[in-house]
Amino acid sequence: WETFEAQAPHAHMVLPILDGRLLRKQPAKALLDGAGRNVDIIVGSNAQEFAVDAPVEPLRHYVTESFGGQAEQALAYYFPDGAARASDPLLGNAGTQLVDDLRFRCPSLLAARAADVAWVYHFEQPRSGESVAAHSHELVYVFGNWGPEWPLKQPMSPGELALLDQMQSYWANFA
Repeated sequence: WETFEAQAPHAHMVLPILDGRLLRKQPAKALLDGAGRNVDIIVGSNAQEFAVDAPVEPLRHYVTESFGGQAEQALAYYFPDGAARASDPLLGNAGTQLVDDLRFRCPSLLAARAADVAWVYHFEQPRSGESVAAHSHELVYVFGNWGPEWPLKQPMSPGELALLDQMQSYWANFA
């Protein structure tokens, strides 16, 4: 796994499979073409969806592959002066920021722009006892479900319980 991550930190991401029946075109293209415009959405991402700890060179290659004609601007942003940008206490290191931007933050914003009505969130509250808000951590607060498959490392604080109530209210009102 470590070798795989070092060589292709993005390759394990799941992308939609166009089968010609259920999915006839890439979801991003369909959104840009107006599909689902009349459907209200709630969409967002978490502070550090997936931690990526990879050397700079595979990440630079990923930027070049992913950004095409805008690769130089992206390289300057994620790797100023050729080195990885400084780690951010909320968003993580350059690799984490890059992958999360490409796979979560930017697609969420694209979906929101394509909808007539959208509510967008950026979730930053770690699960109780954890240091960062990682992939799917908001679901504990949305559904109030932290069963055996998602055990909390410690009981929720009064502030976390208040956030749980607030988020459940937001999502129920959306529905």
